[in-house]
Amino acid sequence: MVKSSGGVITNPNDAASFANDVQYANAPPIKIFICPGRRSTSQPWSDYAGAFTPLQQVPGSQGEDPTFSDPRWVPFRNAHSLTDIPRGAKLTLVAVTSADGLSNTLLMAHKFVQPQNYGNINVPAQSGYDLVSTVDAGWAATEAVVNRVHVFEPVRPAGASRQTTRSNHETHRVTTGMIADVNHTMNNLAGTGSATGWPARKNVSRIQVTGYEGIHGGPHPSASPCLWGDGSVRSLKYGLPGMTLCALWGFNDGTVVNLD
Repeated sequence: MVKSSGGVITNPNDAASFANDVQYANAPPIKIFICPGRRSTSQPWSDYAGAFTPLQQVPGSQGEDPTFSDPRWVPFRNAHSLTDIPRGAKLTLVAVTSADGLSNTLLMAHKFVQPQNYGNINVPAQSGYDLVSTVDAGWAATEAVVNRVHVFEPVRPAGASRQTTRSNHETHRVTTGMIADVNHTMNNLAGTGSATGWPARKNVSRIQVTGYEGIHGGPHPSASPCLWGDGSVRSLKYGLPGMTLCALWGFNDGTVVNLD
């Protein structure tokens, strides 16, 4: 692990290692991390995210999603995104270009944010899929803890059920939904899959048509500009099927997608 102030951190719990680093409460806005179509540069928002590995979204039973027996899911049972590869594995350009290719694979996209929260940061304060992970707390939220103090996490706000200790759902979203930003009434603290909670994580049929903070989205009309593996920015229309999005996020599923 490397400090933002330079040098290598040998003990991540050594407070002195972070003496010159910016702690969460003092983090400044970074313009390039903020979507100008959504927000000003008044707070340290981070409007873009990669994706979890598609294999995590593949339904495995009728109860998880009615499409579970569709043979088109088979290639995604071992599919990975560019930002979520197996622990200990190495991702190389050769591995991607010899598989689906950089120009065919998504790297980052807009997070979904409710319009009513465009002026807020760290709302909601917890991911419905992981109650100790932030979801929209900005670029300074990380998984580092110093002497059991979460100096790189926001202080637990009123109404939050737990103190967050990581931000994996800040930097990654599920791969089966991209819906234009819209306000909703779902409760991130209710059980996923419940009547009032976020969709269950493998309920593709619901996720692909539901706008909420577990997926990608955007404030732009009709389509959302996305960053692809080759460095290009090309837009995707909202509401694509979850299986199509899995194919676009996965770099090694071998599935051909026609977006024309």
